[in-house]
Amino acid sequence: MKCPNCGFEEEEGSEFCGNCGYSFTAPPPSQEQIPAPPSPPYPPPGGEWGTASQPPVPPVKKSKLVPVLVTICALLLIGVVVLVLMLTVFKGEGEKEKGEKAASEPTAVAEAYLKAIEDRDLDALLALLDPDFLKDLEDDYGKEYEDILESFFFGSLPEDLEFSGLKFSQEVKGDQAEVFIEEGEATYLDEDGEKVTDDLAETMEDSLEVEQRDGKWYITMGGFEDWEDYLADYGAGENENGHIDDGDGNLNNFESPLLGLGFSYPDGWTPQEYSEGLIEVKPIGAEDKATVTFYTEDFSGMSYSVDDWIASETGELDDQGWPYEVSYTTVDGNPAAQIVFSYLGEQSLGYKVMDTFMFSGSTGYYVSYIALEEDFDGYLDAAQGMIDSLYILR
Repeated sequence: MKCPNCGFEEEEGSEFCGNCGYSFTAPPPSQEQIPAPPSPPYPPPGGEWGTASQPPVPPVKKSKLVPVLVTICALLLIGVVVLVLMLTVFKGEGEKEKGEKAASEPTAVAEAYLKAIEDRDLDALLALLDPDFLKDLEDDYGKEYEDILESFFFGSLPEDLEFSGLKFSQEVKGDQAEVFIEEGEATYLDEDGEKVTDDLAETMEDSLEVEQRDGKWYITMGGFEDWEDYLADYGAGENENGHIDDGDGNLNNFESPLLGLGFSYPDGWTPQEYSEGLIEVKPIGAEDKATVTFYTEDFSGMSYSVDDWIASETGELDDQGWPYEVSYTTVDGNPAAQIVFSYLGEQSLGYKVMDTFMFSGSTGYYVSYIALEEDFDGYLDAAQGMIDSLYILR
């Protein structure tokens, strides 16, 4: 219906005009009483609107669309919240469970390792490696240690590498375990772009060595035979903390007329000779982590050999119940042997030792490398370099 006051089209049955506030229920005024269309309501002179002079406020009209829109917005909001929870909380819990499974089973660690290799995912790989090893590597190389590992693990990977059909077996001895690939294939593109398929059980005969700490399994570098050589090559020419270089002038010579021997040692190490007849060489700033000791023994008038030394040393180790490994080598062109073993020292600190013995003439030459178990591999290259460089003063 049309408002008689302003002409506004209003819904049938409304009590007031939605435009001017005219009351449709009031008695119709006489022609003389019908006011002209109102001007904008200005306040009366001298003050604000009074209660009596306020223009009537029409009731607010409720649109039928409002409840519908509110409901739709609420449903959309609920959907967004659920989606966020699925992508964050629930996904995070799933990834956490997967990570915990990988960390709690040696074979799962191996599977996660190959997945990290396949994806070239350095963060995933670092989460699987022995944290003490990573700390030592970072101490030696700073943040560059990540670049070293990335280059070592991913630098020579072929294009489009994929693993499939993986099956593992494991041998667990206490906190140590070895994981073997029993079945599986690796597919990749060769240099000519041709697809190649390898049998992993044949190409990856070496086991993956893992170690348990605080209920979680981590990969150790013991199963990667070329790691020490790679690290030595990587550090060539810029060695610190005991990494043998390639002869660019960063090796120092030391000779001891008292012991009748000489050797080379790398930058980052310092030697000290004692009157008792021995020389100790330690990494600067990490003297409590590793030591290489040189000393001699006179066997004049005695029948003695490298095999005699091995028998004597291994007999003592057998008595102590300490496992060991024996290998033969040469030092300064003379027959020599090495024995590597681990033991628990004072304050329950784990140590690892590599004793080397060379016999020449009537003199036995000893080199003993001892380090904390977790630091042994980090300084092994430097220690072995010093052993290999030993020469007899003639």
